[in-house]
Amino acid sequence: MNLASTGEKWYVATMWPEGPDAQRRIHRHQAMRADKGFISCERYLDVKGLAVSESSAVIPKGSAVLLECLGNLVANEMFQSEGAGEEALQVILEGITALAARAAHLIVVSNEVGSDGAPYSAQTQAFQQVLGALNREVCALSTCAVEMVCGIPVYLKGK
Repeated sequence: MNLASTGEKWYVATMWPEGPDAQRRIHRHQAMRADKGFISCERYLDVKGLAVSESSAVIPKGSAVLLECLGNLVANEMFQSEGAGEEALQVILEGITALAARAAHLIVVSNEVGSDGAPYSAQTQAFQQVLGALNREVCALSTCAVEMVCGIPVYLKGK
C-alpha cells in the first residue's frame, strides 16, 4: 500500500489521557510520529464523528487514516461515563465503517486478547468479548489483515 499517493495522512489516537503514566506514553507516541507527515487527532470516543458528513467531518475524503488503537477505544466506550457502555460494539463498528467509507486507506491497530486462558473478572471478559468481536468484524470488512508476531508480519488476509 502506497500512502504517498493518497490525500492527507491522519493519525487518530485513542488513549484516554488520564494520569501521569498515560501522559508520558502519549507524549512518547507523539514524539515518535512527529516527522512522519501525520495530522494527529486525539479521539477517545465517537470515531464516527470524524467522518459523518461533508459539512461536519474532521477527516477529508480520500485521506489515509491510522486508528490506534482499537483496544483503547473499546475500553473508553465501555468504561468511561461518556462512552457508549453496552452499545460499544455497535457504536465503534459504525464509526469504523464511516471512516472506511471516507478514507482512501484505513489502518486499524488492535490487540489480541483472551488467548492466554487466564481467569478474568466479568468486566474484563466483557471487554475481551467486545474487542474480539470487533477484531473479527474489522477483519471481515478489510482487504488485508496482518498479525505482527515478534515484529514479523503474518498475513491473515490479503497482501
